[in-house]
Amino acid sequence: MENELQNYSEDTELQNPSDAGTAENEVSEDPSYLQPSENVWVSSDGGTTNVSDPEQGVPYDFSITITNTGESDSGAFVVKFVLSGDQNPALDLFTDELDSLAPRGNVLAVYHYGAFENKFGVYHVQAIICTPDGNTELSADQGFDFTINSE
Repeated sequence: MENELQNYSEDTELQNPSDAGTAENEVSEDPSYLQPSENVWVSSDGGTTNVSDPEQGVPYDFSITITNTGESDSGAFVVKFVLSGDQNPALDLFTDELDSLAPRGNVLAVYHYGAFENKFGVYHVQAIICTPDGNTELSADQGFDFTINSE
């Protein structure tokens, strides 16, 4: 028994419980490097095609590609699409929580908005990358302006 104990202490580095989670090779998550790869766009097919002049009555999505420009995983996040202009008050439209992105990874974030009403309107949509709870804004694009004409 004494020999086993001696081998254990020679071959195994004992760790102080207060040092837990501070291993040198542990990589922390850093959401501060999440960036929009381009400006938000309006799409009628889940983000594949950019529609520059949306029409009323057609279901649309708001889409943007998000890239992790950092050297560590980003951690989970959400994208908030803010629809404003003739949408008063502005609408905050959140995606579901998106999984962590590896360094240099990207993801297409899509919010399925639906159809615009049959009335003339000038709108602005902007994408804002946020922490998973939606309370802390990390970065944003410049947004996209578009007009809906009534029939």
